[in-house]
Amino acid sequence: MAQVVHATGESVAGPVKEGTHAVVLSVQKESQLLEISHKLNTRGIQHKLIREPEAPWDNQATAIGIQPVEDREEVRRILSNLPLLK
Repeated sequence: MAQVVHATGESVAGPVKEGTHAVVLSVQKESQLLEISHKLNTRGIQHKLIREPEAPWDNQATAIGIQPVEDREEVRRILSNLPLLK
């Protein structure tokens, strides 16, 4: 999955910031994604909450992409309890 994320980042318009890392973590349920998005919002960390509009998900949150940040420690504190996707 991390390679898919790398490929996606490399395919966007404009340069990918040097030192950017791709990490794929997992959650058990949508409510965890919503909570993470809320924490990122309250700390002013730019991110994108992805929702799947098609059935059977019907606009359910399915992923979060976080823009590269200078201070990764704040992001690390928010995400440190999530396991790597296997």
